[in-house]
Amino acid sequence: MAERTILAHCYGFERFPDGDVQPSARGQLQIQAVLELERQNAVDTVFIAGGFLWGTSSPSVASVMKKDLLAKGSGLNIVTCPHAFTTGEEVDYYLEESAERYWEGFTSLANSTHLFRIMHIYASRGVEANFISAEEIIKQDTSYRYYLEQIANSPVEKKFRWREEMAIFAYAHGLERFLDWFAKRTRNKEFRPDF
Repeated sequence: MAERTILAHCYGFERFPDGDVQPSARGQLQIQAVLELERQNAVDTVFIAGGFLWGTSSPSVASVMKKDLLAKGSGLNIVTCPHAFTTGEEVDYYLEESAERYWEGFTSLANSTHLFRIMHIYASRGVEANFISAEEIIKQDTSYRYYLEQIANSPVEKKFRWREEMAIFAYAHGLERFLDWFAKRTRNKEFRPDF
């Protein structure tokens, strides 16, 4: 049987006063969805590509997500790549790793607001893929409904939705390279709570 892999998209992290670093609220959705997919025996390997948002003196987003998954008892094979800064780069690194490891089929797990842009990225690469909404996976657990509502109605999520709409416009007009350039130059260079 072929190895079932998913790309779990990254969304940043938060630093707490005690110095601890954990995935952001959106990242926590990803982690809960991965754990639920593991519980359902629907995945064997998770690929996480998230770079060093605040420089190499801080951990990469991918390493923070992996640490959290392991702390929550995941037994999955977790492959990380600390080099991606944009959604397009996450997809590209996943496709490269898939070719090297002979993974078959491509699946992206992301927050629902983000999925449409991800679909455009795969299409621009000429790759067919499957797409899973983290919210759809974890809303099966009623204890997360309130949490999902809080995130959906938060000002940060509204900002993210606006940003995604602008990104979709850019992709539709062939401006993916500009979008990647802009994302890299506006990325948080030092700690600042964000999504």
